[in-house]
Amino acid sequence: MTPVLCDIRAKARKLVGYFRSSTLAKEKLVSVLRQLGRPTLKLLQEVETRWNSTYHMLQRLVDLREPVGAALASLNTEITTQTSAEFTTISGCLSLLSGFNDATIELSEEKNVSGSKVVPLLKMLEQMLHEEMAKTAVAVAKEMGEHLLRQLRERLHTLQSMSIMSLATLLD
Repeated sequence: MTPVLCDIRAKARKLVGYFRSSTLAKEKLVSVLRQLGRPTLKLLQEVETRWNSTYHMLQRLVDLREPVGAALASLNTEITTQTSAEFTTISGCLSLLSGFNDATIELSEEKNVSGSKVVPLLKMLEQMLHEEMAKTAVAVAKEMGEHLLRQLRERLHTLQSMSIMSLATLLD
């Protein structure tokens, strides 16, 4: 992860932690959401051991950007929300990671995960990364996308060379 992304993630964790631990902040956010006629969603805190919890934390923060900003403005706190540039970076990275989230959900929902899904999902992720990287102008997202592509190709090559995985894919 790049230093920029580490800083954004740390700032998001601090912000979400504040809203999850402060009763006043929670109530203010709920009040703002109701005034805006939006569902009363809570901010989600990431769990270190689950990559997709970071994805969901940042996605919820983007979804609640305006209400969180409005709630913070009326609270007496040193906590700040992400800047417009940071939200642009987050959005660019989330678009790259959305396919990984979908693949995680796909493989997690079944009681018996089929090995035949692994290679096609990895190929789908590779294609999706190419498409999303072509769309984004965010430098940090492009850098992250290139890193993800390198990692994906290494893992895909290893899995495709395993006869059991190729056979499972062909038979299914």
